[in-house]
Order: sequence, then structure tokens, then C-alpha cells
Amino acid sequence: EDERVPEMGFLLAETRTEAGQHAEAVQTFEWVAYEYPDYERAADAGYAAIVGYKPLLESAGDDDSVLQKKVDSQVLFASRFSSDERAPAALNDAAASRLDLEAYAAAISASATLLNMQPAPPATLVVPAGLVMAHSYFELGDFMESAAGYRISLAQMSSSDERREPTTERLAASLYRQAELAAADGDALSAAREFERVVAETPSASFRRQAQFDAAQKYMEAGEYQRANQLLQDFRRRYKDDPLAGDVPLKLVYNFE
Repeated sequence: EDERVPEMGFLLAETRTEAGQHAEAVQTFEWVAYEYPDYERAADAGYAAIVGYKPLLESAGDDDSVLQKKVDSQVLFASRFSSDERAPAALNDAAASRLDLEAYAAAISASATLLNMQPAPPATLVVPAGLVMAHSYFELGDFMESAAGYRISLAQMSSSDERREPTTERLAASLYRQAELAAADGDALSAAREFERVVAETPSASFRRQAQFDAAQKYMEAGEYQRANQLLQDFRRRYKDDPLAGDVPLKLVYNFE
């Protein structure tokens, strides 16, 4: 086969881009990249295809099929040209788009692939990938995995990172939902311990106050009155103006009887 074919294809794609024929240009760039992977500019062609989706997305309106095609192109690029320095960012963007498309399992897969890349992806991509995984697991109802993802992401953030507070809230929500599931299963002691994890791991989160009260309630149900009283007494000191604090004296009396 004529070795000039992929080069001619690349030039044709560039010409189509300049002429505003973006869909045709993308198709041609992808043909060059993946039909001729040994071509010296194959990776450039694959990336040019990704870039070529931008004007198509701008005119797509509410049609998600174009975004899906771009995501597919990004994932294919990262797979075929994994050593290319542009691959991690392409895969990171694909994972985020899959989250937006509510394709949660696919978002997890893309993020996991990114995090396992060798050499390791840039540090600036680790937290976004971890958050996409955590958000996706949360939406799928796998709160243990979402909590793990949020912990990993928090560990990579500096103390001044503006993402810390919302991520801490999501971690607290994951822990709280685990506790709710344990309570729904009728396991009061496990539920109490899970509620208390919200207090221990995310003391600054908005969930903390309710979680502490709920932990005390569940410890009472489990017959663990000493721990319930400790939590209730601490609750009354911390949140004396909270309506729930009004119930604390009665519960303490009950526990001491």
C-alpha cells in the first residue's frame, strides 16, 4: 500500500477543517489515526479528531450523541496512544463527561484506567479522577466505595484547596448513608458505629450534628448506654440551642434508670 496514503489523509482532514467541514474532518483524522497507527503523525491525527469535536459540540444543542462520540474518541486515543503526553488529560475529560452523561460505570472505568497509567498521571489529574470515581460510586449507591474515593481525594488536597469543604461534605454523606443502610437492616450497633464515623472523620461537616444524635439513639437501641450518654452529653454541650438538645435530659434519665 502506498505509504503516502495516511499523509494525504492527514492533509485532507486539515483542508476539511479549514473549510469548516468539521464532521468530515473528524472522521478523516480518526481514519488516519486508527487505520494507520504506524504513521508518524498518527497520534497527532487522533488528537486533532478530539479537538475537532469542539465546533460540533457548539452546534449540537441538547444532542448528547456528539458528546458521546467525542468521549469514545478520547478513550480510544488514550488506549491506542497511552504513552502520548496528551492521553491522561483526554481520558480525564472523558471520565468527567461520562459522569455528566450519567454513565457512572463507564466513568469509573475511565478514571480507574487513568489512575493506573504508567508512568503515573500528573498530580493535577489525580484528584479530579478520584472525585469522578467517588461521585459515580455514590450515584450507584455504593457508599463504601464512594467514601474510599473521597478519602483518597482529600489526602491529595492541600489544606487551602477550595475543593476540601465540598469533598468533606460528600464523604460525610457517604458515611451517613452507610449508617442509614445499617439501620434499615435492623443492625443498631453497626448503625451506631457508622453514624459515629461521621463525627470522627468529618467533624466539620453539616451532617455531623445529626449523625452524633443518631449514633446516640442507635447505641441506646443496642443497649450501649454508656457510649450513648457520652455522645448525648457532648451533644448538649456543643449544640445547646439545637431543638434536639431539648430531648437529651430525658434520654439521659432513661439511660441511667
